[in-house]
Amino acid sequence: SARARMSYILRADRYGVNQARAAELVAAGVAHLPAWAAGPSDFWSAVDGFERANARLCLELELNLPCELSREGQVAAVADYIDRLTAEAGKFPMTWAIHDEGGKNVHVHLMLQERPLDGVDRDGPKAHFKRADKKRPERGGVEKSRWWHSKERVFWSRALWADACNQQLLAAGQAPRFDARRKSERLDEALRAGDLRAAAALCTQTERHEGVKVAAARKKLECGWIEAADLPEQVMQI
Repeated sequence: SARARMSYILRADRYGVNQARAAELVAAGVAHLPAWAAGPSDFWSAVDGFERANARLCLELELNLPCELSREGQVAAVADYIDRLTAEAGKFPMTWAIHDEGGKNVHVHLMLQERPLDGVDRDGPKAHFKRADKKRPERGGVEKSRWWHSKERVFWSRALWADACNQQLLAAGQAPRFDARRKSERLDEALRAGDLRAAAALCTQTERHEGVKVAAARKKLECGWIEAADLPEQVMQI
């Protein structure tokens, strides 16, 4: 459910019981919640209760943050990204949370709902999530956006994140090292240019965020409760 995913990224409810895991949450915020929602719990619970059956309840972006930045700089990168994304794509209701695992793997989870605010005041969640009326928007619910269905826009959003991070790195006197292109493209460019130092730096395994399910499998493996052969190959690779 959307509420459960929100609880995970905000280390709330059962995800806040483990103090070590709860301490990984270092900053959080919301953007563009409708007026009827008192907070993120209220909003995402309403998504579960009133969004149409079989609908995609939310999208979640997992975005790496520069560890060289101060916490204020990391939050500023997130805020800049949301502002520029909103200007292009619309006012998607969002919840975000920065996780820091002791100075490594610093990243932000950004949850968004695909019904952007349209300027119409609605009484509550039932009115918000009902079928949209394009001719008379005030009589229907918020129309669901198809903005994220475009591969070009997804790639644009990646480039936007790279630029938001690079702007903060520059402001902090650091090198703008974020690049939205695939590692394979950057490696090919370095080899063609004869830059062997850059090519060597790019010849590393692409890391993936472990996630709650893979983390649980790793702990069971370490405790001897399961064997490596019992796990899917993809899980073992991560």
